[in-house]
Formats: sequence, structure tokens, C-alpha cells
Amino acid sequence: MADRKRSKKTLPDKYKKVDTTINGDAQQFIEEHRSLEKKLFPLRIDQKTVIYVPKHKQTQEYAEEYRNRMGLQETNKLHINHTRITKEVLRDLYLTKGWTIKSISDKFGVSRTTVSSYIKKYSLNRGNKIHSDTNLTI
Repeated sequence: MADRKRSKKTLPDKYKKVDTTINGDAQQFIEEHRSLEKKLFPLRIDQKTVIYVPKHKQTQEYAEEYRNRMGLQETNKLHINHTRITKEVLRDLYLTKGWTIKSISDKFGVSRTTVSSYIKKYSLNRGNKIHSDTNLTI
């Protein structure tokens, strides 16, 4: 039984963590971590998760690979470009084609509140469409 314990390989020192409770060398540990952190850059995985990776892995492809590996669902709201939501596009989708606010928000990857805000901003209520097309006043 004693032979088994002796045959186990020990980890090299470079892989061992500094045990600050025994030797109290926390400063060395902090300096090592700072030098590592200087080489890493943030990569947003989803709205709540950010990981730190080397510069060459700071891509959306790597983020997608990481999401797949970790079993996370992809969110389409990471990089929102609100400039695509113009008055003409909203008028076409919401008034002409009759899309719901939810379907528009899914298409652009924004919240329903954002779409509702743009509809109010551009005064695109469906009730206004009926009155403007028939030139009726109430």
C-alpha cells in the first residue's frame, strides 16, 4: 500500500498554486496574476457572461464556439444596431404588413419595449393608418 503512494507523481512547481495560509507569499501570487491578466482581453459571451481570452481568441467565432461547448444559448441582442430600425422600415412591417411588435423585436434582436418606443416616437399607431389612408377625421 505504501508503494502506491510513493509511485504517484507530484505536480511540478509551476502548476502549483501559492498557499498563502502556509507561506504567506500572497504578493508573488498577485504579481503572477497581474502579469497574466495583462495578456488577456474581455470577450462577451452573453449579456451576463464575460470571459478573458488572449487577443487572437477575441472574436465572435470563438464566442460562438465557447457557447456551444458550455451549452449556453446564443443571444441575438449582443450587438444591437438601432440604426436599422427606421421609420420607413417600421411603417412597412408594422402598418403595411401587420407584423406584431414581438415579431419585429425578434427580427432586429431588440426588446419589445424598444420597438414600442420607436413606434411611439414615429407616431405609427395602427389606428392612425386607417384614418390617414381613408382621409376620415373623427
